[in-house]
Amino acid sequence: MTRRTYQVALLVSTANDYDRKIISGVARYAQESGNWALFCEDEHLHKMPSLGRWQGDGVIAQLENPAIHQSIARLRIPVVGVVSLAQASQVLEKVVCVSTDNRRIGERGAEHLLECGFENFGYCGVPATQLNGWSKERGRAFADFLARIGYPCAMYTGRHRTARQWERLLSHMATWLQSLKFPVGIMACDDARAHHLLEACRRLGLQVPEDVAILGVDNDQLMCELCQPPLSSIETGIREVGYEAAVALARLLTGKQPKTMRMLVPPGKLVVRRSTDILTVPHAQVAIALRYIRDHADEPIQVLDVSRQVGVSRSTLDHHFRLVVGRTTHDEIERVRRNMARSLLENTDLPLRIIAVKSGYRNEQYMCKVLRQALGQTPGQYRQSVREGRR
Repeated sequence: MTRRTYQVALLVSTANDYDRKIISGVARYAQESGNWALFCEDEHLHKMPSLGRWQGDGVIAQLENPAIHQSIARLRIPVVGVVSLAQASQVLEKVVCVSTDNRRIGERGAEHLLECGFENFGYCGVPATQLNGWSKERGRAFADFLARIGYPCAMYTGRHRTARQWERLLSHMATWLQSLKFPVGIMACDDARAHHLLEACRRLGLQVPEDVAILGVDNDQLMCELCQPPLSSIETGIREVGYEAAVALARLLTGKQPKTMRMLVPPGKLVVRRSTDILTVPHAQVAIALRYIRDHADEPIQVLDVSRQVGVSRSTLDHHFRLVVGRTTHDEIERVRRNMARSLLENTDLPLRIIAVKSGYRNEQYMCKVLRQALGQTPGQYRQSVREGRR
């Protein structure tokens, strides 16, 4: 007996990394099921089918645009929405909605910056609109988490977000930054806003992450690597949002009731890059050593080089490191190098011999040995697993 093929319209933009991850999650489910035919256009608002005449079975849609609300309101076929929880109450009541867990994203950001040793904090959101309630959700959760353990948080949204007001945007943001107490750990609502912060810091001469550590959200690979220094970021779990939206629609297509009308998908991993790769410490000599290691770990430096830079003996430096950081100077050099190599494996196609050079290892064989011990698999296997996880 021939299996029925379901015609599913995927009304999601393909314009940015965030939206394409939603599509990737839906596509993964479609491949697994083997009986879905997807309609998906790069300009979905202009090229979506006339839903009144379209002979389709179901729709997965970003419900952030009123035009889509109007188009699907009259449909008598199953619809699953991909929308932030803050907006879920504003969309059609009978539509199943799948969202990222913005509260947990905000809390995860606070946890990370606390782990870095900061005692001063800020959150940088965007001016509120009907379409970006997620920014306020993340900021509220970030500030509430810190407040519960006794830390205040400076909140900022500003009046501008887009490059059309680039100079005004940066000027206002710089004024806010100058009002903060340093060193400070700041979470931005997304990677694009974090990029604005990094540029404002550069113009003010603030060191990142020494003066200002900046954490983004979305882990947009291109955006994070374009930033200087490269941006730490939280993966939102948006691929899983797409996948779970497809699972929910599949239930509806077969006449089953949804498990819930409002589903939250937890965030993925927090990817640490240079913008928060710091441990804020009160010990001046250890702080100097940490910065020197971070800036020169891609060179063949040894512990003796670090101790000379600080102006103390190797044994004295190691003693301070153990007390303040909890590991030796050599362990810190190796930790930074491993992180550098892992980032290059994840985000570039560079051959291993070049990665070894760029990460400060004396040769490719030694790097592979170190990474295999740390990762539990060869560098090549790790690179492949990361890429498969992004599909």
